[in-house]
Amino acid sequence: MKKIISLTVMLFIGLSVFAQIDRALIEKAKAREASDPKATKILDAVHKKYESLDAMQTDFKLTIKGENEAEQSGKVFLKGEQYRMELADQDVICNGKTVWFHLKDNEEVQINNPNSEGDDFLSPANMLNVYRENMVGQKLDDEKVNGRVVHQIEIKPRESHDEITKMRIKVDKKNKTLTEIIVFTRYADKYIFEFDNLVENPKLSDTMFTFDPAKFPGIHVEDLRIE
Repeated sequence: MKKIISLTVMLFIGLSVFAQIDRALIEKAKAREASDPKATKILDAVHKKYESLDAMQTDFKLTIKGENEAEQSGKVFLKGEQYRMELADQDVICNGKTVWFHLKDNEEVQINNPNSEGDDFLSPANMLNVYRENMVGQKLDDEKVNGRVVHQIEIKPRESHDEITKMRIKVDKKNKTLTEIIVFTRYADKYIFEFDNLVENPKLSDTMFTFDPAKFPGIHVEDLRIE
């Protein structure tokens, strides 16, 4: 179970960056002389792109390199504060008030409050709050991937003790969309998130962002919400 939840947490790091390129991070980066103006300009453009969307969906792939190597792929659906992540062995669903972890192989669903202590970091809106006060961006050299030019931006926390030592964000120069996020940790692990097939403003029903146990006869329900 710990392995499943740990993998989900790392997926949400990528989802968080993908979902919003946090506004506060960008605004604070603008105000710091340590940040590269070229990097800030690109992040601004990406933020503007995603901010203009009411909803989106994308395919993703996560590759973990290091001591515990793993690979996962699936789909992410976003609509306002609601999100749905579909993997082969589990779905993570949130309607903004409740989070459901549907563990398919275990025939179990865990219900959480996204704002309860210990779960707050699972919300895409809150995932980077711990870092956004101390992030510095630097533009690296562009690269060409599959015939398209990709910007590279490296973001580092100013505090060296942070668990995440840096993130490298790759942005399609033409479309201003994220193609890849690489997360480096102080434990020498590396998490590579790849995004593809972005659909802008798809018609997503609110029912996608709730979980009905009645549709899964015999499923075990573990309610971990804090009143």
